[in-house]
Amino acid sequence: MTDLRKYEFVREDGTAGVATLPSPVGWKVLVRPRQAKKVSAGGIVLAQETRDAEEAMVYIGQVLALGEAAFTATTQGGIDMSGFEVKPKVGDWVLYATFAGQKFKVKGDDSVILLLNDTEIQAVVENPDDYYAWVDA
Repeated sequence: MTDLRKYEFVREDGTAGVATLPSPVGWKVLVRPRQAKKVSAGGIVLAQETRDAEEAMVYIGQVLALGEAAFTATTQGGIDMSGFEVKPKVGDWVLYATFAGQKFKVKGDDSVILLLNDTEIQAVVENPDDYYAWVDA
């Protein structure tokens, strides 16, 4: 299984960090939400509260890893996920449900990582830059 679980980030002090993210099991999908911009289109440095609010409103993320049954199994409701033509792959950008998944952070990094059920992913997004949060409007 190809994955992007080797996670590289920059700490607040500017030093580089690397972490190996957990492997999703079953129908779980590991997603890194799109990070909020630190500077507005007009060049204004955005306050941390503004960035936090934007991240709470953005429901687009990049698939880092897929569990072995993701998009292949039959759901508890009887839906056969293997019959879907559009299935996200590692590296794809996806739109996911509001308040979806288990959130966690990597030690030394402020970015949130999500562990979602495959049924919480709503769509595959070709270019995440085609969508914006309220801060960019």
